[in-house]
Amino acid sequence: DYKADPGQADPTPAPAIDQFTELPADEEAVRAEIEATGQVRVRVVTWNMQANAPPPKEQLRAELLPLNTHHVVVVGTEECENTIAVSLINPSKDRWEGRLREVFGENYNLLCGHALQATHS
Repeated sequence: DYKADPGQADPTPAPAIDQFTELPADEEAVRAEIEATGQVRVRVVTWNMQANAPPPKEQLRAELLPLNTHHVVVVGTEECENTIAVSLINPSKDRWEGRLREVFGENYNLLCGHALQATHS
C-alpha cells in the first residue's frame, strides 16, 4: 500500500462519488477519526457554469457535492450566475452562496467566498 509522506499529495485516484464513506455523525467522532488516521478528507470542485443557474440542490448533492463525506469542500466556479460581461457590473454571487448553504446544510460553514468578475471561490 502506498503511504504518502505528510505534506505530500496522495496520487491514489479518488473513489467514484457513490463510493465515498460518510463521516461520523458527531463532531467528537470526526475529531477522533482525524486524530487516529492523520487524514483530512478534502474535496475540490471546479465548474464552468456557463452563466447558467445552478441545478437543484438534490442534483448538486448527487453529482458533485455528496453530503457528509469530506471534512473540507472547496468549490471554484467560472461564469458563475452571470456572463463575464454582466459580472463586470454585478459581481455578487449571493444566490450561488445561498444555494451552497442549502446543499451543505448545518454541518458545514462557509469560511470564505470571493468573486473576481465571473469567477468565484
